[in-house]
Amino acid sequence: MRKIAFMSSEVERDNSGENRFSSKDLRDFLKLLSEEDYNELIYNEFSLQFELGFFLRKRGFKVYFEINVKNDKVCGNSTDLSKFVKKEIDLFIINGDGSKSAVELKFPTHKAYSKRKKDCEKDALFMERVSLEDGVAKTYCLVLVHNNEIGEKYRAKMNGVCWEPIGNVFWFSLQEFG
Repeated sequence: MRKIAFMSSEVERDNSGENRFSSKDLRDFLKLLSEEDYNELIYNEFSLQFELGFFLRKRGFKVYFEINVKNDKVCGNSTDLSKFVKKEIDLFIINGDGSKSAVELKFPTHKAYSKRKKDCEKDALFMERVSLEDGVAKTYCLVLVHNNEIGEKYRAKMNGVCWEPIGNVFWFSLQEFG
């Protein structure tokens, strides 16, 4: 089984309510990855996005894929797009109580790590900006890499550059779940 490291940056503004999407749902998904043969199903970023979205829908969340920030469900047409480093959210989740969460995903394949580090920084800044929008309670960045050595390189790069100002950082390896 491949080793996969996990990183999540979580920006929370509202801790109230039950059955809301949280980092626990991401951890449960990673636990599932470590227990079943999902490692073979997760072979690129799209497959990660699809499997996580399907997993969350089975838990009762309303999940939207690649939704534009100008969509009324997210920020609405009055949003100034120049404030955003990106325009589309990988996974946008609406809870039963109407609260919203957003997830950006990265799964760099072999030899694409240096380019993807920059993309991870961009995703973190994007999620920080999305978290400032009215009604978006939580934002996350999830990065899966092929092994812990690469995960450590991401951790070293991201901790000092981007993540400290915006929230908590959680680092895991799928081996921790097994």
